[in-house]
Amino acid sequence: MTLVSIPANPVPEDVVSGMIKTPDGAELRFARWAPPAGRKGTVCLFTGRAEQIEKYFETVRDLRDRGLLARAGPLVAALARSAQRLCPRFFRLRNRR
Repeated sequence: MTLVSIPANPVPEDVVSGMIKTPDGAELRFARWAPPAGRKGTVCLFTGRAEQIEKYFETVRDLRDRGLLARAGPLVAALARSAQRLCPRFFRLRNRR
């Protein structure tokens, strides 16, 4: 899964992104970023129903600049809800009408 980058809001560096498949078959987009040196904590971002992960790139950069990432693992995570517009489930639901 590729994140959408634009010049005004590029994808923050050190990202891993992909899809998570739930037991009921829904596919959810995720993105996580490598921690900065001396990380201070964990932050998970959960997008709203119609929001994209890409909307939070500036927030991710600000959090990383402050050293806020995972203590138990090297990541800040963004997880898209199943009805998000770039998730495959959105297109299946939209086409049911």
